[in-house]
Amino acid sequence: MIFVVQAMLMVALAGRLVLVAVRTVRLHRHGVRTTGAVDGIWEDEGSDGGIQLRAVIGFDLPDGRRGWAYIPARRWGGTRHVVGDRLPVVYDSQHPLKARVIPDRSRRLLVEAGVMAALALGAGGFACFLVALASANA
Repeated sequence: MIFVVQAMLMVALAGRLVLVAVRTVRLHRHGVRTTGAVDGIWEDEGSDGGIQLRAVIGFDLPDGRRGWAYIPARRWGGTRHVVGDRLPVVYDSQHPLKARVIPDRSRRLLVEAGVMAALALGAGGFACFLVALASANA
């Protein structure tokens, strides 16, 4: 019975990963690219209980509203973003609050989608294995 429950959890995880992959590909294909600026940096409690720095990136939408993206304030290599740094942003025109800070013309979004899809396949395969194991033990 435990294997069936684990299989169901793996299928749920696989579904979530596929959804993230589809949204990421859609953002890469149909996202609007613009430039944002670091508007502020604050300390936030991380999932491990430690303090991490977060940056808020503001960007202008075509209708005059302001959109926001939130990222870690530390860059690769340990340096920090500072208020005023300009960064490329891509956002879904239907859902501008789902913005991502990403290097322009980057393949990173597609790589992320590929990783999510591969993890989903692995989770689905593991779920099948668990169901087969449960059947063999029954």
